[in-house]
Amino acid sequence: MSWHDPRRLGLQAAPGRRPGSRPALAPAPAMMGGTVGVILLPTRTFGQFGLSIGGILGGTIMMLRTAFREAAEVRDVTSPDTPDRAWRIAAWAVGALCLLALFARIMTYPLQHDEQFYVSAGVLFGEYPLYPGIGFTHFPNIALLYASAFALFGDAHYLLIGRLLTFMAWIASCAALVLIARAYVRSALIGGLMIVLLVLNPMFLNATGMTATNNFLPVPFMLFGLYLFLRAVDRSRPAPVLALASGLLLAVAAGFKANYLPLLVPFAIAVLLVPPGLPLRIRLVRVALPMLIGGIIGGLPVLIYALGDPEGFIAHVFSAHRGPQLGYWAAHPDPADPKVIGIAGKLLLAHRLWLSGVPMLMLVLLLSFLTIAFVRRETLVLRWPHLLLAALAVVGAAISFVPTPSFPQYFTPPLPFAIVLIGLLFGALDLPGRNLARPLVAAVLTLAVITGAPLLLPSLIGIANPGQWTGIRVARDGAAIAALVRQQGGAGPVATLSPIHAQEGRLPVYPHFASGQFQVRAAPWVPRDERRHYDYFITPDTIPALLAAQPPAAVLTGMEGNADAALDAFARERGYRMIPLDLRKVEDGERVRLYLPR
Repeated sequence: MSWHDPRRLGLQAAPGRRPGSRPALAPAPAMMGGTVGVILLPTRTFGQFGLSIGGILGGTIMMLRTAFREAAEVRDVTSPDTPDRAWRIAAWAVGALCLLALFARIMTYPLQHDEQFYVSAGVLFGEYPLYPGIGFTHFPNIALLYASAFALFGDAHYLLIGRLLTFMAWIASCAALVLIARAYVRSALIGGLMIVLLVLNPMFLNATGMTATNNFLPVPFMLFGLYLFLRAVDRSRPAPVLALASGLLLAVAAGFKANYLPLLVPFAIAVLLVPPGLPLRIRLVRVALPMLIGGIIGGLPVLIYALGDPEGFIAHVFSAHRGPQLGYWAAHPDPADPKVIGIAGKLLLAHRLWLSGVPMLMLVLLLSFLTIAFVRRETLVLRWPHLLLAALAVVGAAISFVPTPSFPQYFTPPLPFAIVLIGLLFGALDLPGRNLARPLVAAVLTLAVITGAPLLLPSLIGIANPGQWTGIRVARDGAAIAALVRQQGGAGPVATLSPIHAQEGRLPVYPHFASGQFQVRAAPWVPRDERRHYDYFITPDTIPALLAAQPPAAVLTGMEGNADAALDAFARERGYRMIPLDLRKVEDGERVRLYLPR
């Protein structure tokens, strides 16, 4: 190969071009390091690719195009196997239907117990300190996000705003997958598959991805951080601006959920090793240092709270999830819904979640691509991005076993990285290898649609009746409850472990119950030397004394099961009049009790 050969410079001719025509650029340059062969990648135009995945993110991608101009260095080239007009129309229709169904499912998914915690923290953020006052037990980014959104959009419909932010996180996640697929896969089929594996994945179509919590919000930040890292480093000369933006987004993602902190470790190792063809000094200056600066900027909320009160931060964010919560579940076992505590139970739960449905199809694809590579020997060219994605997926799988008790949402962190790894592995196959893989990809795509569509598409019925969307229904019920309370003339706050309805009705709540049932039920197991970090510490046994000293205008119970017992007992002993309520679109909202003073 001569020095002036285009392949020496990292330029490769796209297949299907006329002899003598100008070669297209494919993002697998030899000078970027870690490459042991030359890959010929089929290409697509940006418009064709967006149409082929159903047009789900066309508008979003066009808006992001300018912001990511430096990252998008690969020139779009028309492919010979362009879909005909009928297929384009069908793809647009299917994509619009999926997007509409996803929106409808998020809007109509019942109010969950966890949302009482996260949404309430955003509502009360300006009134009380986040950790000692509200008793928040997670990293601060979600409370900051919700508080900012509530301040921007008004002091009502809090749950609806939270759900809309969840939907925006889905749109952003799909946009990140499109950008990654466009840069590294250049296959409409695989690009569509990556979107389907995310949007129709049952592990994300439950409370994990449908509610206003911190379970799904980190995903788009991680995926965009990954994309910018690849575009910053996978070139002959790293781009510090993109590296800085990557570090910022990755730190923001970790600021939503502490479980994502270990996922920063593979990036920290990678900045020291890639691009492998450059001296360490250049990698430190152009990659590691910008990412560190971006990480510090993105991690400022966490750093400010952690450095402001280190002991209190540790007590709330880390200690509260260990001893107190484990103590509560040990003392209150639920035979009808036993909690997964030990490693044996976690392994069984992982087996049930990962080795079934769409996650199982993802494993089949990964193993099939590797098998094709093994059989054909030289069909697959592995580079450092593949190793990075594999490391992220492995770390994500490992951290799934850390939280105790274990719930299904804890087993989702590896899935987005596994989806990207599937795309990149297909992109690393040569043309014969891709031809071998395409029938399997088509079959998996079909099975994924069959698996996820029955969960997603029925939600379309609810989109025609906005009055029954969960956020709007909860706000309306909250206003009705507030009207009953104000008619009674009570002046105190509402005593409830389910604060969203009271907050939607603009009624004050006790700061002791700001985090819902979670702090109160675990309070007896909080070590005495850590209770000083709580400004409004209370246990079920001390609730009567609090309410006697500061009588409530109303007591609202029934949504939190046995945790409401102390409030029910107080209301009955004081002769409060009970009004039974049936709150729709609320988990365990069938037998709600509103107590008013006589």
